[in-house]
Amino acid sequence: MGLARESLFQNDLGKYFKLNLYDSSFSGTATPFFLSDRGFDLKYQTKDRTRFTGLIPSSVTFDFVHTASADATLINNIKTAPYKRFQLEILISDDGISFDEYWCGNVLSDVSAEQNLSFLAGTSTTLTVTDGLAQLVDVKVDDNNTFTINQLTSFVDYIRLCLLNDVGTSFCWGASERFLQTMVNWWTDSMPSAAQSVDPLRQSGAIFRAFKEVVEGEDVSISSFDMLDRICQAFGARLFLSEGQWRFHQVNSFAQMSSGQFRRSYYKGSNTVIASGTDDNIVTTGGNVLAGGTFDTLPPVQSIKLKYDFASKLQFVVDPIVLWNTWTDNSGATGTLSSTVYEDSTSLISKSLGDINQEADSSLSWNLVFRPNYFGTSAQWNSSSPYAAERLSTKIFARFKLVGDGGTTYYLNISSYPNNGYTWTTSSLVVGLRSVFLGMGLGHYSAFSGSGFDNSLVGLNGNSIAGTHAAIPDSGELFFEGYGKFTFEDMTNPNATTDVDNTMTVYPNQPSQEGLALGCPTPDGTEEYVRYLVNNTSATGTTFTATQPTSVSTIILEGEQQGLGSGPNAMSNTRIICYTNTSLSAFDDGTNTTWEVYEQTTGDGVVGSITKILGKEILSGRKEGADIYNGSLKIDGFEFYNAYSDISGSKIFVPQQIKFNAASSIWDGQWIQTNLDSTGQTYLSDEIVNANATFVNTNQY
Repeated sequence: MGLARESLFQNDLGKYFKLNLYDSSFSGTATPFFLSDRGFDLKYQTKDRTRFTGLIPSSVTFDFVHTASADATLINNIKTAPYKRFQLEILISDDGISFDEYWCGNVLSDVSAEQNLSFLAGTSTTLTVTDGLAQLVDVKVDDNNTFTINQLTSFVDYIRLCLLNDVGTSFCWGASERFLQTMVNWWTDSMPSAAQSVDPLRQSGAIFRAFKEVVEGEDVSISSFDMLDRICQAFGARLFLSEGQWRFHQVNSFAQMSSGQFRRSYYKGSNTVIASGTDDNIVTTGGNVLAGGTFDTLPPVQSIKLKYDFASKLQFVVDPIVLWNTWTDNSGATGTLSSTVYEDSTSLISKSLGDINQEADSSLSWNLVFRPNYFGTSAQWNSSSPYAAERLSTKIFARFKLVGDGGTTYYLNISSYPNNGYTWTTSSLVVGLRSVFLGMGLGHYSAFSGSGFDNSLVGLNGNSIAGTHAAIPDSGELFFEGYGKFTFEDMTNPNATTDVDNTMTVYPNQPSQEGLALGCPTPDGTEEYVRYLVNNTSATGTTFTATQPTSVSTIILEGEQQGLGSGPNAMSNTRIICYTNTSLSAFDDGTNTTWEVYEQTTGDGVVGSITKILGKEILSGRKEGADIYNGSLKIDGFEFYNAYSDISGSKIFVPQQIKFNAASSIWDGQWIQTNLDSTGQTYLSDEIVNANATFVNTNQY
C-alpha cells in the first residue's frame, strides 16, 4: 500500500490531525493535498435507540480541495477504483510531531457531484470513507480465514481475525500497536479467577458450527458481520473503531465503574492480553454542553423476552454422503461421473460427523434416505445382458462408529432390523445389508431420475437405546460408515442375480456417459436428520423472560433472537464453551449456567445462563425509563468509547448515533442514559421444542 497524499491541520482546541491517503497502485513520493475548513466529520451509525446495538459502523467524510490538475486525475481514479484500493489513515497528536493512530478506513468510489471541474475555481470533492464493518455483510466468515467445522476458537480470535483479514485496513497498525480492546466483565466458575490479565471474552468461544446454517439444503457459513453481531448480542456489547483501536465494550460496565472495570488490549498478531490497568472511562468534568439540546425518554419496561436458538438449523450431517459417484441432489440432478465407489465391506466410506459428548439420558436419533440415480438413456439401459428383462435393486450397509475418548471404539449398525432395538457394540463385524430400492424392470430407467420414486425408498431410521452399553456410550468422535451395492435381478428367477462391477458400462469408471450413483443429500433437519437427544427431546431453543419486581409499565420487549448461549446440552451447536485455563488448552462442555456480572472480583448475586444475564442487564436500564439527550458537546480528549456524566445531574450518558467534527471538537447527536437497577427481578425459561419432541420443560430461577 503506497502513501500517495497527506494533509495536516490543527483544530480550535489545539489537537493536530494528519490524513494519509493510500493507493495500492501507487509507488512514488507522497504529495500534500488540501482540506476544507471543516477538516473531517466522523460519524457513528447505530441500528436502533438502545444501548445493546451490536456493531456500530463508522464513516468519515472530508472535502478534497482541487489545486492542480493531478487532483482531478486522482478523484477520477477513486471513482473507478475497486473497493480497498484507496484507504485513509487518520493520526492524532498533541504537538504536531509525535502522532498516534486515530481512525482508518476504505475510500468509497461514490463521491460528491462536482459543479466546476476547474481547479482554478477552487473546486472540492467530498470523499466518503468507511471503517469496513458495514461491508462485512458480503463477506463469509471463512472467506479469508480457515476454520474446521468442529474447531473451538476463542471469541477474541474470531473477532481479531475477522477485523484483521476481512476489513482490509490492518496495515495501519504495527506489530506493537494496540489493535483490539475489550471491556467484558461477565464471568463463569469454569474460568480462571477474575484478573486484569484474564479476559472473559478470551476465555470463552464456540465451535465453527455455531456460525453455519442450512440454506435450501446447503450448509453455508454466515457473514462476518452476522458473526460479530451474534457475539456482541450474546455479551450485551458494542463493537466499533475509536481512537486507534477496535473496541468491544459492554455498555453496562459504565454504570459499574465505581469499583473499577478492567480494560484489556491485544496486538493484531496475538491473542495475549496486554497489561493495562483498571480504567474509568467516564468523563465527569470539562467540556461545554451547547445550548439547544432536547431530551426524550425510552419508557420503562415491565419485562423482556429473549429467544436463544441453540440448534441453529444445523444437523450432524453437514455434507452429503456419497457412496457411488457424485450425485447428491434430492431432485435427482445429474453430476460428473467419477470412479469413487464404496461397494463392499473392504471399501467402507468413513465420514467424520464431529465430536459428541456423553451426558445423562442422551441418545442419537436418525432418519437418512439414500437415493440411487442412473445416468444414461433407455437404449443403454436395454442394450445387452445382464440388463435385458431384469431389474436393478439398491442395497445399503450403514453404521455409526464412535471412537471413544476412553480408548474404546463402538459401533451402531443402523441398516439392520434388530429385534431388541439399536444398541452399541464393540464388534466391528460388518452385517446387515438392507434393500432400500427394488428398482423397476425393462424400459424403466427413468425411475432413477429422482422424481416419482421417493415414496418407494426405504429410509434408515431409528433411535439408539441402552443395552450392553449406554445409548451414547462415551464422548468422542462420531463417524458414519457404509457402502452401497447395485444388483441386477432376473424378474423371472429372483435367485439369479448379478452385482454391478467394474466390467459393466454403468460402473462409474467406464468411459461413457452411463453410470450409477448413490448418495444421501444433506438432511433437511425435519424429515431427514441425525439428532442428539436428551430425555428423548430434541429442543431447538429456549425463551428467557426477565420481569421487574413491581409494576412499572405494560411494555414487554421482544429482544432479538440470540445465536449463542449456554448449552443447554453438550451437543448444542451454538453453545458458548469456556476455557478453564489461560493457555486455552482445556475447556468445559458448554453447558455452564453460572454466568454472573462481576465488578472486578465480586459477583452481583444473580447467576444463570448467559442469555438470562443478558435479559437482566437489558431490563436493569429500563426500570425507570432511560433518558435520551439530543444535543452537542464541545470537549477535548473525549472519544466515542467514553461516557459522560455532566449532562443531567449524575446520570451517565454514552454517545449513540453521533457525529464528531474534528475542526470544531464538537460531538453532536444522540446520547443515551446507562444507569442501572436490577433489584428484585424474576426470571423464567421455556424450552422451544420441535414437532417430534415429547415434552416441554419450564424452569423457575
